[in-house]
Amino acid sequence: MGKASRKKKQTTAATSSTTSNTEGTQASTPATPKAIKTPKRGRRVQKKTNYTPWIIALVIVAGILVFPSIQEQYKLRTATGEFAELIRVGNSDVGRLQTKHRDLGRSHVPFGSEIRYNSTPATTGPHYGSWINPGYYIEPQEERQLVHSLEHGHIVAYYGEDISDEDKDKLIEWTGDFRNTWGGFVVTPYEDLGEGIILTAWRTTLRLDKFDPAITAAFIDRYRGRGPENPIR
Repeated sequence: MGKASRKKKQTTAATSSTTSNTEGTQASTPATPKAIKTPKRGRRVQKKTNYTPWIIALVIVAGILVFPSIQEQYKLRTATGEFAELIRVGNSDVGRLQTKHRDLGRSHVPFGSEIRYNSTPATTGPHYGSWINPGYYIEPQEERQLVHSLEHGHIVAYYGEDISDEDKDKLIEWTGDFRNTWGGFVVTPYEDLGEGIILTAWRTTLRLDKFDPAITAAFIDRYRGRGPENPIR
């Protein structure tokens, strides 16, 4: 055998040995174990708060507070029942009997100021900064405050000393029905009017020798809530 052949066999044997050793090494290398996760501590489950009873309670409270206002707004805009029927009967007479007055302005003046109005009772012009709230009064109220009430959209009715108890009761009932800040009903006595009544709104007067429920109801419905300061109808 020549030198070249012996050298080739030695090279082949060496390569084979190396390969064998490498495979052995790979076979003997242990597999890396998977990381073992440490179990987490169990979380405390927080009990959800039931807000339903609170929500229901809030809705009930809100209803109690808001419902009267909604009811008042409904009354202000919509006449029903007997009052609606009275309006229908008396509506045509309002336009025929009422008197309109020239606008004298809406300025406020100090208490005690003398003012010359263009109607009796007054329906327009300078007036005091305070007003008369809706209601039935047994004592005459200050005219310069009542003009401010008209500016607010109230109806002011002046009744005579000889008006019947039945008619008084009807007026009292209506002052209870219409108490809105911007559309109420004010009733106050007036000297030397007898059985009569004077209905007033801003710049408007209607005189009756005797209280008439239909005409009065129609007048109230036509002008309440329509004052110049903050009309809401």
